[in-house]
Amino acid sequence: MKSKMRLECVNKKKNVSKFWEYKILGSMVNVKYGRIGTFGNGLLIPLYQLNSNLKEKARKGYKEVKQKN
Repeated sequence: MKSKMRLECVNKKKNVSKFWEYKILGSMVNVKYGRIGTFGNGLLIPLYQLNSNLKEKARKGYKEVKQKN
């Protein structure tokens, strides 16, 4: 599992343009989400919930985006 990742879901027909990203901080995960182009919202979730969140995002059509360093 990567220590950080950004996922995006874009569907121009449905006017959907969202992101969901995470960064692992020990036993917690800092999650940031919102519309692409905005700062978004943030929350902390326990590390054990990360896999289920990633599966849910994949099911909803989110794709991994390579981040610039």
